Formats: sequence, structure tokens, C-alpha cells
Amino acid sequence: MNLPPEDPAPFDDAAMEREWHAQEDATRGERDADPSAGTNRDRQYRRLARMLREPPAEQLPADFAAQVAARATATSVAGVESALLIGLLLALLVVAVAIGLTHADRWAAAFGALSPAANAPAGVWLMTLCGCLAASWVIDRWTPRRPSTR
Repeated sequence: MNLPPEDPAPFDDAAMEREWHAQEDATRGERDADPSAGTNRDRQYRRLARMLREPPAEQLPADFAAQVAARATATSVAGVESALLIGLLLALLVVAVAIGLTHADRWAAAFGALSPAANAPAGVWLMTLCGCLAASWVIDRWTPRRPSTR
């Protein structure tokens, strides 16, 4: 069902609004088979509207997606990207270990000051929470998985 296009919200630019109206007039003229072509711009917009309405003359081959995928993997640089990623991760790991070793004493003192004393009520509840989480994780690892029924 073809409905007439609604006028868009007011344009900020008068030239854009004129261009939009020219495109819509050309589309409407092509659809209604109006023989008056008008200016060169109108003829171009009508030709474009005609081309967009008609199916392409050359159909894609049945295995087009497979061909594109094969071409993409053939020209892929995944090997280089993977090597670079592994190299960067190793460099990050080396830097993290080096910083961890050089500042371990200060970090241990800072984390020790953050944790509550073992005999304080917050410390007891924190240890209880950690124990519950560890028990849940162990039970989850020991129980066999059932296949999904979906």
C-alpha cells in the first residue's frame, strides 16, 4: 500500500528542504508515470527512483555468502593480530609482575589496613561469607550438569 509521504519536521536548512521536495516529487512522478521530466536534476532523481524500484539485472550467485566468507578468511590477518595480541598480553603480564614485586610490601600493608580484625564482628561475617561462597563454588563444580530441556 503506497501512502503519500508525510511532510517531515521543518528543516533547519532551506536548501535541504528544497532537495527533499525535489526527491519526493521525482519519486511521485516516476510512480505515477508522469511524462513531464522537468530539469536535469528531476530526470536524475526519477532515474534513481526507477532503479531503486526495479530488481537488479544481475542476481547474486546462490553461494555468494560462502564466496565472501572465503575471500575474507583468505585475506585475513588473523595470524598477525593474534600474535600481536599475545605479545601485548605478555608485555602487560610482565609489567604487572614487575610492579607487583617492587611494591608488594606497600600493597600488603594497605590491604591489611583495609581488612577488619579477625575477631571483630565484621571480620567474622566476612569470613562466613567467604566460606559460603567457596562452598557454593565447590558444590557447583562437583555436581554433574544436566542438559537443557529447551
